[in-house]
Amino acid sequence: CMEESLARVMRFPPLNILHKKKYDAEYAKLHSILDNLIDNHANSPFAELSVLGSLLNARHSRTGEPFTREQIRDQCITLLVAGHKTTQILMSWALYLISHEGDVEEEMYAEIMREIDVEKPITMQMLNKLKFMDQVLLETLRLYAPAQSVSRGVVEGMTVEDMDGNSWYFEAGSHVFLAVYEMHRHTDLWDKPEKFDPHRWDGKAFAPKKEGGKGYHPFQFTPFGGGARLCIGNLFALTQVKLYMSLLIQRFYLRPSKTKIPQIGQDFVVPTEGIGIRFIVRSSWGKPQPPPAVDVSPPQRQQTTPANEVPANIGKGTAVEIYVGSENGVTSDGANKLAKFLDAHDFNCTVSDLNNLQKDGTLNNTAKNVIVMSSSYNGQPPKNAATWWKEFVLPAIRDKKTPGEAVAGSPKSRDAHTIFCVAGFGHHNWHLTYQKVAKESCKVLQQLPDWTEMADFQPFDVGQYDWENDFEQWKHVVLLRLAQSCNPSFLTQPSNEPTRELSIGQHESMGVNIVWRDMSQPVPDGVLSVEQSKRGFFKFKEYVEMEFKVREPLVNYEDRRTEHIQIVPVNTEDASKFMHTTGDHVAIWPVTSAELVTQLAQRLKLDLTSEFSVEISAKRLVSWVENTLCDVATALSTYFDITTPPTRAALNEYADFTTNEDEKASMKRLARADYQKKVQSERLTVLDILNQHPSCNPPFNLFCELTPQQSPRYYSISSRGGAPVELTVGCLQYNLQDKAHFGLCSNYLSGTKKSATSPMPNAPSNEGSIKVWAALQQSSFRLPEDDQRPIIMVCNGTGLAPFRAFIQVWLLHGESASQSTISHGSHWIRIPAKLGSM
Repeated sequence: CMEESLARVMRFPPLNILHKKKYDAEYAKLHSILDNLIDNHANSPFAELSVLGSLLNARHSRTGEPFTREQIRDQCITLLVAGHKTTQILMSWALYLISHEGDVEEEMYAEIMREIDVEKPITMQMLNKLKFMDQVLLETLRLYAPAQSVSRGVVEGMTVEDMDGNSWYFEAGSHVFLAVYEMHRHTDLWDKPEKFDPHRWDGKAFAPKKEGGKGYHPFQFTPFGGGARLCIGNLFALTQVKLYMSLLIQRFYLRPSKTKIPQIGQDFVVPTEGIGIRFIVRSSWGKPQPPPAVDVSPPQRQQTTPANEVPANIGKGTAVEIYVGSENGVTSDGANKLAKFLDAHDFNCTVSDLNNLQKDGTLNNTAKNVIVMSSSYNGQPPKNAATWWKEFVLPAIRDKKTPGEAVAGSPKSRDAHTIFCVAGFGHHNWHLTYQKVAKESCKVLQQLPDWTEMADFQPFDVGQYDWENDFEQWKHVVLLRLAQSCNPSFLTQPSNEPTRELSIGQHESMGVNIVWRDMSQPVPDGVLSVEQSKRGFFKFKEYVEMEFKVREPLVNYEDRRTEHIQIVPVNTEDASKFMHTTGDHVAIWPVTSAELVTQLAQRLKLDLTSEFSVEISAKRLVSWVENTLCDVATALSTYFDITTPPTRAALNEYADFTTNEDEKASMKRLARADYQKKVQSERLTVLDILNQHPSCNPPFNLFCELTPQQSPRYYSISSRGGAPVELTVGCLQYNLQDKAHFGLCSNYLSGTKKSATSPMPNAPSNEGSIKVWAALQQSSFRLPEDDQRPIIMVCNGTGLAPFRAFIQVWLLHGESASQSTISHGSHWIRIPAKLGSM
């Protein structure tokens, strides 16, 4: 009934007649329920203690008349329907935000235990003392106000002025919609508006702190409206939420769901599939006690029996098959670490491509213990999982059948029972296709006869700063499940209370040994030179060497510049590999600036021109290829990502190579309590950290093992299919803690930073004949098949890129440019006709 009421406001009025019969029936049903509630409550001995009782007993101050039945009913509808949904939205988002902020949760818990007597019923006096909770709720309302917009009718004509000084006239009888969501996140009105920061408020209801000497305008924060039309239920809603949250936080730890990421649809504050939060019982709730030391590390999984309590020979040579879908090395490196970890407990692990789990649509029939680890790329599988996806998973999804029915030859039953688990690797920014390949693979395996999950599906969000700590804990879970499989009498007792003490896994050496080449001697026979090795590396990844044809500046602001770039294959025979379809992406392999590479090489006491080869004792390390040469400049600029913060495990390992005791203690703090507020918040690179700890001198082979591999950056192609590949690149530049930061790939493409493609410190800048390595990536982002179907394209900044390609297709097919407009901010821009001929 509520949804239809809202829809009637937005719908074309004549169409409401089609829905009138059902709407009237639902409305009558609601009235009947409320009438019964009112009649029953009038005779209740507790009537005077309730809101409804107050309404029944209220009298007009002048006439002495009570509310009519219709007026009471209308007030109840507001409280039960509108108030219920908005309160639900507020509390859900508040709990979600708190679950990601350990320091906020513990500060709230400490306040609740200090101000509320858990032995007595909660009173208004107790709730009024929860000042920090007020701040948390106000900040939640700023970010996720239940009413995203409000409308006001214009009684008489008026002229208003916007923030840019432009005047706008509104005629009498018109309606004005106020965009609350945008106003609450406007950069001109709020300091760091996207950040959840309860401390921006001073704890007084609706009275934010003054920032920078400038007070807030009273109407820039309007979650309940304002002025004479201020919602009368605002204090009721906040009181209700405070009561519920006090009870919840007393009793539970809040943790974000690992599998249910909020999916934002048309309604910005109501996710399409709800909000996932885990509630974990506090073992000591109800007993006032000092809160644990605040650690802003992300919430951790429940702790189980540590691996060092598992017998070293528990595996007894049991075979474990790990199948990997990986393109950029993150997933395959994780598989290698897991295999080495399990081998240390006497399991016999093999690591192979996920494609090998099936052959010609038939499942591998020999596996007893299977672990699947896969990444996703815009909902598509990596190349070494493409056959598995196409021939085994997709038929089951498409035909809605079990794999045994969908794929000929799949086993119906087997003598040997298989246990399995699946882990996915992805980035939450791709929320529509987040973990798609791994999740769908898990669903298909769950349907197989005689296949049983040993552990729940485990997603790893590589966009979160501390995902590797989650991975360390998951390794222990897998070990324990396999140990139980080998020895059913081996039981573990998980703890009920999570801990904020980090379990930082020790680095497991992959056996990398660096062999420096004698530069006075020729390259040995059978060994690839540095250039040959690099070309072989990109050929293996199916990248193509490209060169620039066009580079034009489009926008040039103080902190951001946007450029239009056109690239074409260097070799004409590679042109067929770059026949893209409108809407596709391109993967660009970035190269780190010569300045940063030179400084890091000097700090590591390395010569940029020195060449080395790699000897690998670990049988599964695939990041390096033996019998190839690499120089220091190429390794630091092309193969390693030295611009992102190092992991906790890396810092923990570097501490062992720090001789000064104070610096060693500092390094260990960075690996633990200071990781987020120092390393992540300040975006410290390995060079920054080594410079802050002069006595830290890690060996180069350890550096190679601890430093993440370089990975490509993805750009939407802004030209139609059949035309040369064009990119619209926003060159990111910003200052953080008085230090300038540059987007790695965007500034590499634009030539802002000198590349280190040459081993010489004074490498030339990216101008003229610069070449980049790129690969096409298919996308599901396509124009509708019906070319007569109107479309609305909404984007932000360089998100315009694929739409530019769409418009080119539109105009190429003869559509009139005069029928198309682009809304840029508050201005409408006519699409230039020349766009279709580019």
